[in-house]
Amino acid sequence: MTHVLVVGGGVAGLLTVQALLDRADDQAAARGDDGAHDALTITWLVCRPGYDTASRSGGLALRYASVDPRGDVWTSRSAEIAAGLRRRHPHLRPFVGTRRALLLSRRGPVRGYPGEPVDPAAQGLPHDHGWQHEPSPQWDPCGLLPRWPLALTADPRVRLPELPEPVGSTADLAVLHDLHGADTTVACLGLGAHVLGDTRLSGRLGVLLRGPLPVGSVHAQGAVVDDDDELRPRYTVPHGSSGPDGSGRDGHLHVGGTYLPVDDPADWDDPSRLAERARSEVPALLADVAERFPDLVGWQPVGPPWWGIRPVRDTVALGRVDAGLVGGRDVVVTHGWGGSGWTIGPAVAEEIAVSLLQGADVSPGAVVDPLAAHGPWSP
Repeated sequence: MTHVLVVGGGVAGLLTVQALLDRADDQAAARGDDGAHDALTITWLVCRPGYDTASRSGGLALRYASVDPRGDVWTSRSAEIAAGLRRRHPHLRPFVGTRRALLLSRRGPVRGYPGEPVDPAAQGLPHDHGWQHEPSPQWDPCGLLPRWPLALTADPRVRLPELPEPVGSTADLAVLHDLHGADTTVACLGLGAHVLGDTRLSGRLGVLLRGPLPVGSVHAQGAVVDDDDELRPRYTVPHGSSGPDGSGRDGHLHVGGTYLPVDDPADWDDPSRLAERARSEVPALLADVAERFPDLVGWQPVGPPWWGIRPVRDTVALGRVDAGLVGGRDVVVTHGWGGSGWTIGPAVAEEIAVSLLQGADVSPGAVVDPLAAHGPWSP
């Protein structure tokens, strides 16, 4: 029996719990038995449920903000995993869909994505380079985020005790590890990882607006991302809907952008200050979107903006914590995905699950521990 403690309830925590459950199921199927429930238990600790970037994000599966060179491999693998999740889990449908995605740039040819080059001007978009790939996973947190945690915690292998206070240090991780009798602890803390002493971690404010889906617009057909400035991308994500009889009808459009760093870590934990800043950014975001996407001139949002702080790092933090920092305990960290959680996250979570559960793999030539390739983590 492997007991894993997962700390964090954002996109990283969700994907990690799902990946662990799926890996245990796959290993049981390979053995030809139903022992998945005997091979794994998960204690999942979440502080302030719902207060995470993922619950306020557009959920588009395209890389941005994160410049980690490993991201291209993770992106391709994550697309495969996302398609499998959609087929495998009713609780994720229809909130994981496949739509065309168009990545635009004036900075040069786009690389690292499966697809083919297109001429943006042919679609009425004033950009020099375009890259279209289909299918592309699109995650819709509007419906997914409320349902996914409920489905995971309904699994008898998952226990969700209360975490009254946020993690404050690596010592806290060690205490929680012992308190819950874990074999391995996985810390998915997002921006909360700054308490682990990670000085390479920064926060960037993302703002998301919701409004009518323009009929006939290129944005009604699939996600569109303009990454002219890799730190301030502009993106649109359509969300269709259907009537009671299953007939299609117009849905809504998410228009968003990622802004410059939020430099003061104290701001990361102050929702009122961040919400006010998000509201103040709306006019500039609408002006930028109208300039970059002429068919959205005059588009207006409905309701207040959604916002979130994207935990950005020059390279994604992924690996086992240096044993000396946690008293020899087996502790894994991952954070700093830079707003690319829905894009690279499935593959990162898979690496964690394979590493933690590979001892139960009885197939010939068992997979080498993927976390070993990233080396030990220290601040």
